[in-house]
Amino acid sequence: CFFFNDTATTEIYTQAFVGSVRCVQETAMTILQPYLREAHASSSPYSGGGAFFALGLIHANQYNPEVMNNLIQNMNALGQNDVICHGISLAYGLVGMAKADEGIYGELKNIMLGDSAVRGEAAALSIGLLMLGSGNEEAIRELLNYAHETQHEKIIRAISLALAFIMYGKEEAGDVLFEQMVGDKDPIVRYGAMYLLGMAYVGTDNKAAIRKLLHFGVSDVDNDVRRSAVTNLGFVLARNPDKITKTVAQLADSYNPYVRYGAAMAIGIGCAGTAMKEATTILIPMLGDTTDFVRNGAIIALSLVMMQATKGIDSKLDDIKKYFDDVYKDKHEDILCKFAAIIGKGILDVGGRNCTINLISRFGSPKMASVIGLAVFCQFWYWFPYINFLSLALTPTALFGLNGDLKMPASYYVLSNAKPSKYAYPQPIVREAVNKPTKTPSAVLSTTNKAQARAKAKQKGGRQEVMTDIKPAETKKEDKKEEEKKEEVKEPESELIQNGRRILPHQRKVLSNIDDEKARYRPVIPNEFYGIIMLQDLKPGESETFVGETREERKVEEKKQPAEIKPPDEFIYDPVSQEESHQQ
Repeated sequence: CFFFNDTATTEIYTQAFVGSVRCVQETAMTILQPYLREAHASSSPYSGGGAFFALGLIHANQYNPEVMNNLIQNMNALGQNDVICHGISLAYGLVGMAKADEGIYGELKNIMLGDSAVRGEAAALSIGLLMLGSGNEEAIRELLNYAHETQHEKIIRAISLALAFIMYGKEEAGDVLFEQMVGDKDPIVRYGAMYLLGMAYVGTDNKAAIRKLLHFGVSDVDNDVRRSAVTNLGFVLARNPDKITKTVAQLADSYNPYVRYGAAMAIGIGCAGTAMKEATTILIPMLGDTTDFVRNGAIIALSLVMMQATKGIDSKLDDIKKYFDDVYKDKHEDILCKFAAIIGKGILDVGGRNCTINLISRFGSPKMASVIGLAVFCQFWYWFPYINFLSLALTPTALFGLNGDLKMPASYYVLSNAKPSKYAYPQPIVREAVNKPTKTPSAVLSTTNKAQARAKAKQKGGRQEVMTDIKPAETKKEDKKEEEKKEEVKEPESELIQNGRRILPHQRKVLSNIDDEKARYRPVIPNEFYGIIMLQDLKPGESETFVGETREERKVEEKKQPAEIKPPDEFIYDPVSQEESHQQ
């Protein structure tokens, strides 16, 4: 957080990152408790506000009545402070995402109507998250009216985004509101209209929506409206990344730097995690742009595109990483580029390189949380802590095969028909050893060496040793080369991937079942080897070990298993007596 001269922003940013990193809900309160206590003690409202923001990120899109009641109690006790109210308001929207709770909506509306820039911005944005995709006409009417009454640009911008979120996935139903917003004199409202079009038509490839975004991207008088219009092409075309590069290729060369920035972000959003050569061909030249914020967008977009890429997929990956390192280490580099390089470095390695971003699910429908996470992430242009919303867009890249009891059998494997190195994790960074200062050796004169040699010769009976120039180092090198040749082992052409391990999106095309009659499990849906899949047990009743199961848990499960039924005692069957007893 060295970019921020404002220590208050740094505190909020740092605490909010806890919510992005710690996603285990059971331990959330334990981790955040020290910072929440600071909020109650009024010693650090910025740290406390960031902690409530983090709590919302941890429980985002997973409604929990206990957490919501906790937030309501804290709002009643600490809501007088603007910063803490800001954090709790954001948590309201994150925890209650798409719930359309009228009670929470009323409370957020009252906070927004208080006309405080800090409180009102968070409350307005949270209304959009709370009413996500509801199309609530009353909320739309009240938000539009207040957008024309308030003088705070922060609140107007948050209201514009909230309106876009309310119309999420509504397609043609959002056209009326779009025409109303795009005809507004206020450019901030028109800025929100571009996001409304992107959210309403996300992943649809709708030609009318694309035509409108392209029109306003080159014709609007406000640069921010142009930037947002081009950026939202990435959302509308998210289903077909190939079309994005073709659509914005010329816009990337525009004379307007805001349009060039929007083109870069559109590619980053729509081509995230694809490592497409067409995308990198456009973005890499933009790294040398003369405008600092264009380079900022190009770096972040390039990191989004290259997520989950390996050297086997794209040989430029090492050069890109080195460029990021050089940028943030260069003292003379622009601060925006340094900021982007550090964020980009984190995006490349997000989740230990076990996560990616994909706006479209494997079943073809847009992922609501991912879309909203990226949409709010783009608002870091105005407030840096919005970067934390990127955590909503992340999806783990792994194989989770579950049996009938929803457990992960450790004996389930899939076959990857590619060399292991192609999709392997990158090598860990080796830190260079710091050379400690050593004592300089004292100079020894040649006369001293001769005197010492004569003294040794006298001790050995007058014979002087002859020094020969032997080069053992060369023989050692030759020996090493011979050893290396012997140790060279041909890399296998395939590998077995165990249940629970990472599988890259690019790797799915080379996966198959193991051709083994002894294999116990098969996917219920044929040729499904990615994400959470259900397995068919071909040998039920046999003992099994599960991923993450300890020995103690194993022993407990074995005790729970019913004992084998003993066979009945021997007896003589008499059919005559059985028939008589049946008649009686």
